[in-house]
Amino acid sequence: MEPPRLTRSEALAKARAARRANQERAQKLREERIARLQAARERRNQPTDLPIDLPTDELPIEPPRKLTRSEALAKAREARSNKRAHSAALKEQRSERLRAYHQRRREERQQLQGFQDNDTPADEQTAYEVIERFQNELTNTIRQNELFSEILDKLSPTVDRISDEGVDDAIAYINTNPTATITFNYAKSLEDLEPADLESLYRLMLTPQAPFYRHTLRQAVYASYAEALRRIRVNLLPGLVAQSRFAHEGKVHMVTPAYIAFMNGQYDNIGPDSHILPYKQDEEITQENMYTIFPPEAIVSFRRVTKRTKSNRRKAGWAPWVNKLGFLNLSRYQIDTTQHDLSKEEAKEHCLIYALRMSKQVSEDVLKALAMEIYGHNLTFIALRQLCDKFGISLRVTDYEREKPRALHFGPRDKEIWLGVLDEHFFINEPLWVSEWVLSNPAEAERTGSQGHLGWHYKKDGEFILSDPNHTRTVGDLLRKMKAMNHLVPIPADDATLLSRNYYAMKHISPTDLSYPEQACTPIRPRSSEASSYTLFFADFETTTDGDQHLPYMLCCVCENGQELTLHSYETTASNVKGVWTKKLTRMMVFVSENTPPEHQAVVYFHNLNYDMAFIIPYIHAKNKFDVVEVNNRIIGFSVYCGVTGQMATFRDSYALISSPLRDFGKMFDLEIFPYEFYSTVNFTKYPINRVPVGDYTSYYDDAQELRDHLTRLSLITTDGTVDAHLYSQHYCLLDCNVLRKGVVKFREQLREVTGLDCCDFLTLPSIAYNYLISKGVFEGCYDISAQPQHFIRKCVLGGRCMLCRNEKQDVEGDIADFDAVSLYPSAMARIYTLPGKPKIVDPSVHTLDWLREHASGFFVEATIPDVPHWLDFLLIPHNSKHGIKEYLNEPGTFFLDDLSLDNICTFHKVPPASITIHRGYYYDEGKNYQIRSVISELFNKRRELKAQKNPLEKIYKLLMNSCYGKSIIKPITERTQVVNETELDNILHWEASAMIAYRQAGDKYIVNTSLNILRAKSFPTFGVHVLAMSKRIMSEVMCLAQDLSIPIYYTDTDSMHLPSGSIPQLEQEFRSKYDRELIGEELGQFHTDFPANPATKLPTTSKRFIGVGKKTYVDKLVDPQGNISYFTRMKGVPNHVIFKTAEEEFGNDPLALYKTLYDGNPVTFDLLRNRVSFQLNRDLTYTTRREFKRRVKF
Repeated sequence: MEPPRLTRSEALAKARAARRANQERAQKLREERIARLQAARERRNQPTDLPIDLPTDELPIEPPRKLTRSEALAKAREARSNKRAHSAALKEQRSERLRAYHQRRREERQQLQGFQDNDTPADEQTAYEVIERFQNELTNTIRQNELFSEILDKLSPTVDRISDEGVDDAIAYINTNPTATITFNYAKSLEDLEPADLESLYRLMLTPQAPFYRHTLRQAVYASYAEALRRIRVNLLPGLVAQSRFAHEGKVHMVTPAYIAFMNGQYDNIGPDSHILPYKQDEEITQENMYTIFPPEAIVSFRRVTKRTKSNRRKAGWAPWVNKLGFLNLSRYQIDTTQHDLSKEEAKEHCLIYALRMSKQVSEDVLKALAMEIYGHNLTFIALRQLCDKFGISLRVTDYEREKPRALHFGPRDKEIWLGVLDEHFFINEPLWVSEWVLSNPAEAERTGSQGHLGWHYKKDGEFILSDPNHTRTVGDLLRKMKAMNHLVPIPADDATLLSRNYYAMKHISPTDLSYPEQACTPIRPRSSEASSYTLFFADFETTTDGDQHLPYMLCCVCENGQELTLHSYETTASNVKGVWTKKLTRMMVFVSENTPPEHQAVVYFHNLNYDMAFIIPYIHAKNKFDVVEVNNRIIGFSVYCGVTGQMATFRDSYALISSPLRDFGKMFDLEIFPYEFYSTVNFTKYPINRVPVGDYTSYYDDAQELRDHLTRLSLITTDGTVDAHLYSQHYCLLDCNVLRKGVVKFREQLREVTGLDCCDFLTLPSIAYNYLISKGVFEGCYDISAQPQHFIRKCVLGGRCMLCRNEKQDVEGDIADFDAVSLYPSAMARIYTLPGKPKIVDPSVHTLDWLREHASGFFVEATIPDVPHWLDFLLIPHNSKHGIKEYLNEPGTFFLDDLSLDNICTFHKVPPASITIHRGYYYDEGKNYQIRSVISELFNKRRELKAQKNPLEKIYKLLMNSCYGKSIIKPITERTQVVNETELDNILHWEASAMIAYRQAGDKYIVNTSLNILRAKSFPTFGVHVLAMSKRIMSEVMCLAQDLSIPIYYTDTDSMHLPSGSIPQLEQEFRSKYDRELIGEELGQFHTDFPANPATKLPTTSKRFIGVGKKTYVDKLVDPQGNISYFTRMKGVPNHVIFKTAEEEFGNDPLALYKTLYDGNPVTFDLLRNRVSFQLNRDLTYTTRREFKRRVKF
């Protein structure tokens, strides 16, 4: 259907309307164009001093207006004036910093010199003389070392005397000696010091001025090594790495090239603490030596490192150069100038955090969480990808280290933050225009300055300033060009300012801001339900213990299916051990592979792997490097991919699951006797191993007749009166393996029956216990926490109390009982709960203590206690001592406390809650989960059942209960331990040197400790904090009631107390009346007396005298009803058999006399090798038998 036709008048009207609309639209466009032109004219007529980081889209595109002569002169005068003012300000800042530095040094010198005036007491004068003489002896000892002198002669000739022949000798020496370690034992230097002089110095170490003397002594040792190593540093050949270390006051000190430079006066901002390394695995420096005033020995080590041409791991950290062009401010990209204009806070922040902060696209909460997870100097791209995925950060990182820059993407692909990386330094990669003329003519460009809207992308043509089309586009382009033109000066590897940037997340916790990102909380869930299949093997080494190192002579391995393998070599020596046992370990790996189905994992258990690994790691044929798991300085597991079998085998320590010696663990299976001392390298050469005279063989065992009878039963004594020592050793070693097999298999079955977990899925018992609680719903609705909440709540951890009454020595006579809590930590768990939900931040203006106690399920706060009305003999208020140790005192102060600990203080110290001030903290308000109570009761009942059957496995359940909470308060993991070969070690030294902590050689392999890129820190510390707090409540309910009843308590050690036995009935009655519970019994939460029975009569005992001289150092004189006497002794670090032997030989067989000597403040020296051997693990992963091991004890 056609539309109706318009009349003539209608058509004209429509045309006129369209014409008017077009005219209006054209007028509007004309007005908009005029407005844009007017704005452009205003911008041209108004000069600006644009920053160099102006985004591209804000740069005007119009050409600059040519200035008149008068305008140009005025502008030049203004620029010169501004430059003079800026230079004067910088000069004043530098002068102020220099004045402050010299003032500090002047004050320090005055403080130190104040003790050396003419009126200085004799002790102080003597102390300085002793230190000076000791330093001189130390220096002479170093110089007299022949090997060190040889190295100095060959490697460090002075420059003017160096010759081609000398260089050739040095290179030849390095090629033949790629590594060397020199130990200086200068303990003999102390022999020349008078005892009176040493006594004066020891007394001064206990005065308030002790830090100055310790500082002087430490500086003396540092100075000696700086002098000794100076020539090596000055004439260091390429690829030679040298350092020294010594122990002092519990830490291992590193004397590095950077510190030597400091000692020579080249730097003023680095001190001794910058090189203190608490690396406690240094076996060459014994624990006793670490705590002496005079370091008795030191070690110098150096190694040749082959130069690498390419890094196999991309990473990034701080800028490795400084900016020579001071007029070009690059501080936005964390690039310092040669005058170090970056603030200390800006310089120390990790470059990734700094770049993200500059982008203003990442919240402060996320930045803090990142800062708490990044550890060490360099962050690998692998770790960066993990962080981006975790926190949802989208990055586009342009890698300018490639010839053609390439963009890499991390995290989700939305709203990407543009970063760049050059020479392992992150920076925000924003538009930045700087002309090539400015970079090529820096001096003239500095005089000319920034040019208004042109900024720095200009060039000069005579007197004219023109826009330069040859300019950089981004920050990455600029830095790359500046580096090529030598405007970025590399920082030396030993520069003190670079070394001082030791990044660690714990330092970045805000004291006031407790906010945290959502990613800091993750729900606690059970482990994956995917079951793994295992084939278990049980192995043991038999070794010689004489000579310079322990050597293996037999290895037995038993599969869980009963298959056995025995390998031996009685011709093993230190020179051939690698060749012999590499082949035998390969044979064992073949045996493991043959008995492991393809779908199974092979797990090889050793009981005390920390010993056996010394004969595995150095010699096993490993195709790749592998990680080692260390817990408390003990190696408990590692997995090796064998290149011969093409299969992975996992080695684990069964002691981490069943922490009892194998001789105790094997009581269920009639463990045999064995003459260990016969099996030595001397006897292997003296006798044919299969024909040893029976008299000679049995003489190496305490009860020769018992051993002879046992050999007869085994038919190992021949008609000619000889013994097959090989067969008996094999029998014994296989017996050990089978005992271990039966024990672990039994433990695995019972654990699976009780918990439903497979012990093979875990390395340690605490991991099993914690995951069992998770599987039973104990942490239902709870969240693992990290970042700020975790670090704050962990400050509320208060360990067990171990102290004498009022921290004073005790000597008491009478009837004394050891009153012991029944399973203290399980009892605490039976009275607490877990806290579901996420932690909420305490607002002190709203959340008062009364509000928190009424509305919160639990809270963790920093609080001030202004007064302590009621003093206790055994205190509850924790103070940090100057040594960082918790001390319980009756004094007010500000503390980190949880709700249970705060209630304990209010209840037992009678502190009014209204007087306590809350400053900050976290609270939970989503209810309580009481599942832990039924779970712990189930474990307790199972343990009691096994104990009634006298089954040794009851100890495992005891450990299982006691270790339930430990995993919740575990410290962040900051180190990684790997076993690598020579090539891989050189790669780490070249490309990951900043992450290197220490390394030690083990055969042709190296054990390397490096810092992690990302902290593995996620836990549920509220649980552990509450367990410890409730355990103190259980003990305080009894101890504080006893104090109220005037019943004396002499000593407590976490879960027990010494008190008069006659007072127990009164205490029991009053406890029942006050708490409506029974005090005495064998149930959770109850107490019982726990002195051991008399070893001869098996009758119960009571203490008639108690002498307590310190923590875990006391003696009880025990008497049974028949009047028989025995002694119960404790001394931390000294075994009981050593105490009794020392008392027998030096104190008339009277342990009381020994402890009375200590009580009176006199020292006693103990020989820890009495009737026992002690093994020492050396840095090269060999074991030796200690020939002397003494400990001097004084209180």
